[in-house]
Amino acid sequence: MKDRDLLDTLGPIIRDAEDRRFEPGFSGRVMERLRAEAEAPVIVLSRTLGRQFLRLAPIAAAVLVALSAYSLLGLGTSSGQSVLEAALGLEPLTVETAYALDQSFYAANDE
Repeated sequence: MKDRDLLDTLGPIIRDAEDRRFEPGFSGRVMERLRAEAEAPVIVLSRTLGRQFLRLAPIAAAVLVALSAYSLLGLGTSSGQSVLEAALGLEPLTVETAYALDQSFYAANDE
């Protein structure tokens, strides 16, 4: 294809492209719409969550401290175990359990 054929083929396409323009005032209407959208109140989730966190965080921290103190002081255990013993699942140590462990140890070694 020669240059002349290429110009004949692309010429009408280029001429049509020149005729396509936006109507007068288009850019002004677009900018006005963008300004209106920017000025409109928008509820942002992060701001709302931030406000709610600031209201609820002190209450949650106070509850956490109270429950931790209750747990560590052992006020919730009625068996006389410490918090560590209860967390590890250890049985309360009594004379009977000590002798039972001693007897089971020797019985296992005798076999």
